[in-house]
Amino acid sequence: MSVPLTSVQWLVRAEDARLDAAAMNDPQAKRMMLVMAAGYERLAAHAKWLERSGLPHEGARTDFQLRGLRGTPRSW
Repeated sequence: MSVPLTSVQWLVRAEDARLDAAAMNDPQAKRMMLVMAAGYERLAAHAKWLERSGLPHEGARTDFQLRGLRGTPRSW
């Protein structure tokens, strides 16, 4: 069973996505990467709320998996 990511971990993913977007030449790919970064920031805000609330993470789905993707978000 995996542990949900922390708000800091989500923010790191958002920053990585922004750095990747900055290096892209294709406008559509860059826009998609920036949308992903915004999504990671929303997840960070939600994770921070959970961390502050003290609520258990029992409701978090740990069985969710991205199928067909290998590596880390930076390699996608």
